[in-house]
Amino acid sequence: MDKDKSVRYLQTIFMATIGALVMILVVIFFTLQPEEGWAYNIGDMTVFLAVVLLFAGWVFSKQVYTRRLQGVNTLEMEKKVEHYRISAMLRLALQEFPVFAALGLFIAFGNAAVLFAFAIGLVLFIQSRPSMAEFERDYMI
Repeated sequence: MDKDKSVRYLQTIFMATIGALVMILVVIFFTLQPEEGWAYNIGDMTVFLAVVLLFAGWVFSKQVYTRRLQGVNTLEMEKKVEHYRISAMLRLALQEFPVFAALGLFIAFGNAAVLFAFAIGLVLFIQSRPSMAEFERDYMI
């Protein structure tokens, strides 16, 4: 797969993931909504746990991605493209898991303040969109 197709493939997966996250949130929020409304407690431990998970996922994904870049300059172009595709998917998966975990905490505890952490995670996830410029910068092409 050439580099243009590979990056478009990653971008398609990225956009589908964002769409799925938002759709799941909307479905959960409106189908499970209690009659008295959602509880909103910003000082709850579940909010803290969600924020810690998001931060840990973000830092860990960046470290894994950076470590995978070591020694990649000696590879041929086709191998670099494959390496980037795998590295970017791994980074996105590591950043996506805490966002889904925030949704799980929201479902389990019914605290709407966890959605604040979900929003932070979604913004962080959006910032890691795969691009051709990122590939060329990281793989020194």
